Amino acid sequence: MDRPRRGSIPPSRSTARYRCAVRIFEFGAEQGRRVTHHASDFTISRLAHTGGIHVGCMRLGPGGVVGHHQAANHQILAVVEGSGWTRGERAERTPIAAGQAVYWQPGEWHETGTDAGLAAIVVEGDVLGGESEAIGPAPPAR
Repeated sequence: MDRPRRGSIPPSRSTARYRCAVRIFEFGAEQGRRVTHHASDFTISRLAHTGGIHVGCMRLGPGGVVGHHQAANHQILAVVEGSGWTRGERAERTPIAAGQAVYWQPGEWHETGTDAGLAAIVVEGDVLGGESEAIGPAPPAR
């Protein structure tokens, strides 16, 4: 009798017991809600929303903006597509692009916009406010 390959399901067992329930859901712009407060113009689609953390996919079309406002809690905006700019209390804009993220602490004034469009994953919650070393890239391996 042939032995099953390592990692395979033995033929004598039902494969139904080994199947995982995978929940797939849409988070495209069509599933999002349009946001216009603070003179904003973007859509956000919810990925997760619990008592401690909110995660969403934010899309700004050409000329889109997340209006100037204070962060209610710790926030990370991670650009995954496109490019744009961000600013704090001053009017000076700092360019941001896919592969870059911005972090704001509670109470920080900020605004984000784009000329060509961008998509970003947004993570908000007090759980981000622990150790400052926990935000950003991991330290080099020793």
